[in-house]
Amino acid sequence: MLLYRFLFRFGIPEVGGNVAQDLVRHFGSLQKVRAVGRDRDAYGSEGELAALIFVFTGTLEAFTREDAEALVETHDGRATSSVSGNIDYRAAGTEPGSKHEQARERTVTLLDQTGFCELLC
Repeated sequence: MLLYRFLFRFGIPEVGGNVAQDLVRHFGSLQKVRAVGRDRDAYGSEGELAALIFVFTGTLEAFTREDAEALVETHDGRATSSVSGNIDYRAAGTEPGSKHEQARERTVTLLDQTGFCELLC
């Protein structure tokens, strides 16, 4: 079995197929992935976006939606595909859809692509 499939099937919260593949590319072995998990637990560290939730709408020019979501997740934030009262940021590209309007009605903070990059890059 491929390592990324194992990580995905292991049921780690917030680790889907794409994130599992990124972990394998970055760390290269299960032992290194496990060591990072132990180090993080030992120090109780959290990324700068811990507990923040993002929704993406429209087309981002510099990122695919999957890459933007992965970037949020590497900083311990969470990306979602639906608008709810829990959303902290909406990142809008060109031609935003109904999620943009729904988030605007809820007064969710809007980030354009430049603002998204300033926050995360």
